[in-house]
Amino acid sequence: MFRTWRLDALSVGDPGSDVREVFTWSYRALAELPARLFRLLACT
Repeated sequence: MFRTWRLDALSVGDPGSDVREVFTWSYRALAELPARLFRLLACT
């Protein structure tokens, strides 16, 4: 829950520059192995 609040603080209301959207676009552009590493790093 706290992590959500931290991201909310960076939101400017514009979907094109919303932090969550940018992370989503970046994540979807990753190949399978880098995407897996990204998920593993997020769990720590």
